[in-house]
Amino acid sequence: VIGYILAWLTCNLIGILQDVPLVEVTLTVCLAYLTFMFAEHYLHVSGVMAVVTAGLVLGSYGRTKISPDSWPHLQAIWDQLGFWANSLIFFLVGLLVPSLLLDVTKREFVWLCVLIVTAFGARGIILYGLLPLLGQFRLAERVSTEFELVMLWGGLCGAVSLALALAVLEHPQLS
Repeated sequence: VIGYILAWLTCNLIGILQDVPLVEVTLTVCLAYLTFMFAEHYLHVSGVMAVVTAGLVLGSYGRTKISPDSWPHLQAIWDQLGFWANSLIFFLVGLLVPSLLLDVTKREFVWLCVLIVTAFGARGIILYGLLPLLGQFRLAERVSTEFELVMLWGGLCGAVSLALALAVLEHPQLS
């Protein structure tokens, strides 16, 4: 609800201040930050869900308020911010991994291997079993074998991230 309300207010403010691309972009960045802070710290609800809701409202209703000339700038800024956030996450994970590996027990190592094999197995079943079956019935686009292989290995990031998250849950002092 808070994400919806703040996004609606922001969209209407953008509608009033139309045709000023820097202001429109700045307001969307402020919307994301302030929505998270207000929801998480003052209302004690999920800031992430509030920001997601605000983003959905901005992406639908906001498109009618943001000037057409500003939309490409807005998209470019958010693509850049997303790239930086993703890079930062992987950089921080890279800093955390060595300390995690020092304290790994045999039991945790076995569970990590089971997790990775299970993740790849599930992804393989979907890519090589379910996806071709859906393609036969024209319920999904056909995907080349080469692209399926890329998608299979692309799951490694998710499996490693999940394994690290489980390690941090088991060792709270690491966070």
